[in-house]
Formats: sequence, structure tokens, C-alpha cells
Amino acid sequence: MAHRLEVDFHELAIGIGWTSTVNHGIAGVTQLFASKAGTWTLIRTIANGETCITSSGEGWDRINVELPDPTRKMM
Repeated sequence: MAHRLEVDFHELAIGIGWTSTVNHGIAGVTQLFASKAGTWTLIRTIANGETCITSSGEGWDRINVELPDPTRKMM
């Protein structure tokens, strides 16, 4: 799937996150792919290797934010 997204839409993976069984019933990986042209695709792969496109669109724009340090207490 990643190869097709790169070849057909010039999209590369820009984010990845693990999903737990609590949220979706089956553990897996969610990946976000995006292109300089602004197209984007969200895919999900579960433990047995099945992969599906969960969402896609146009107009993707990167936002530069610094994620908070999880070890630092908030005031």
C-alpha cells in the first residue's frame, strides 16, 4: 500500500501510531501519508497484515507544533 501511495500520489508516511484493542477491537498501526501537493491518506494495518484506507483527501497542510513533554507536570 505504501508503495502504491508513493508511486500514484507521491505520498510518503509522515506519522504513525499504535492502536490498542480497547479503542478498535483489534490492535494495529495507523499511518498518515501526505504529499507536497496536499493530498493525504490515512491507513490502518492490523496484526494479521490486513490494511485498509480509512480516510483520504486534499488540502493537507503541515502545522509545526512542539509536542509537550509527558514527564513535565503542567501548572
